Amino acid sequence: MQMRKLNISRMLRWVGVPLWCAVFIVGFCACDDDSPRQDATAPDLAEDGELLTDGDDELDVPDAELSDAELSDTDIEDVELSDEVELDTLPDWPDLEQEACVERSALRQVFFGDLHLHTAFSFDAWAYGLRLSPDDAYRFAKGERVNIAPLDENGEGTRSVQLRRPLDFAMVSDHSEFFGETAQCTEPEAAAYGHPNCQMLREGSSGVTLFGLQFSLNSPRMPICPSSQRDCVSQSAAKVWQEIQDAAHRHQDFSSACSFTTFVGFEYTNTKQISNQHRNVIFRNERVPARPISYYGARS
Repeated sequence: MQMRKLNISRMLRWVGVPLWCAVFIVGFCACDDDSPRQDATAPDLAEDGELLTDGDDELDVPDAELSDAELSDTDIEDVELSDEVELDTLPDWPDLEQEACVERSALRQVFFGDLHLHTAFSFDAWAYGLRLSPDDAYRFAKGERVNIAPLDENGEGTRSVQLRRPLDFAMVSDHSEFFGETAQCTEPEAAAYGHPNCQMLREGSSGVTLFGLQFSLNSPRMPICPSSQRDCVSQSAAKVWQEIQDAAHRHQDFSSACSFTTFVGFEYTNTKQISNQHRNVIFRNERVPARPISYYGARS
């Protein structure tokens, strides 16, 4: 297979752009040494039964960082997110423990996955017709077929895509900025759904630009909550973050087969002055902050 070419100058200009779909990781899990996923080639994508090859597209390599959630309360302080933050909180999940992997190996092995998956929880997803959930993202990573844009009149995807070979691991890394706003603007029953800025977001690119320019130009965060529910964004952000964690837990293979590994994480999106200082934050276990870190809470 023709491998994609790395353009060094482009990498330097766009450090952190999330277009890496064949991420190598070693030592996190173990699979059968005879498994075809252990070949040193990236998974191929089948669209409606047709094989999509790598072609001559260039790759940009993102910057992924591991975190132990050893962050102070002041790091997580956020506009409109005034709830007291407690680190190392544990969700109310079923009492499942990871079984020892049957094919565990003391030697290093190669696995393929994607540590930068966006869903409809990201504010910019609405400019591209992305309406899939974290569950959809993990189902796709595990080899199931999903429908994507262009959308029909009911907002459903009209194009079906499926990986020819499932991934070994994946992580949903939605933009931590505007978790609450995106939920409020896209859920019809939400308090801020009718706000003009929300209407623009649902319409696509103009609304995404409006929201994105807030932290690109270092502008104050735009309030969208009605006076009767001033904490609507904070409440929605907490629910979104919890759902991201829950989805990762649901799709982790806790059995001894260890066929699929999920990570909890998010994308920190610093685009000050239209720069691209994006960072994926990856947690090694389920102990994560009560709120993800965003540009509004930590500007550097």
